[in-house]
Amino acid sequence: MSDLRNALQAAIQSARTTSMTTMINEWDNADNEYAHKAVVVSSAPSKPEVKPEVKPRGFKGTSQAVFEFVQAHPGLSVSDIIAGLAPAHKATSVSSLLYQQRKIGTLSSVKRRWFTNANAYVPIPSVSYTDRKAKKAKVKAKMQAHRLAAIETTIKPEAFAAAFTPAPVEAPVEAPLTSAQILLRVNVVEAYDLYVELRQMFEKRA
Repeated sequence: MSDLRNALQAAIQSARTTSMTTMINEWDNADNEYAHKAVVVSSAPSKPEVKPEVKPRGFKGTSQAVFEFVQAHPGLSVSDIIAGLAPAHKATSVSSLLYQQRKIGTLSSVKRRWFTNANAYVPIPSVSYTDRKAKKAKVKAKMQAHRLAAIETTIKPEAFAAAFTPAPVEAPVEAPLTSAQILLRVNVVEAYDLYVELRQMFEKRA
């Protein structure tokens, strides 16, 4: 009985040792594989960081670019200038700045062709929000005054009232009835009464 017990314990101990050894070997293999991958990844050459090209944008850079482009290429149209400055500058900004610089006198247009009037670029004076708002209100008030003046000039109150006053309607003038029309409109009894009235009226006159 003791020999069987010893044999069983020896078998259990051997199974535990084998299982533990297998598990340790698997852990070692996993560690070695992870370390190999880490070495391969770290040894790969890193790609240089490519930064996108930054092109000048905004009214400050665009305004000077517009002036210098017109100075270098005089006699172009608005569409030609926009195409020459694209895609670094927006078409709406280029078109707006052309007319702003013409307003301050640094650019001019002759038959839709653009030229420079100054030897060097002159920045466009900045206008504050308050000034823009006041100018807009002034223009609006001026337009409203012109509109009211035009209405008062073209449509006078008396003419406006006369246009909507209905014309008097004249009563129709009826022609006097003839004896035949009278007899057609009365019955026998009314005709007899009329005869009596007329007879009495003629007798009084006689």
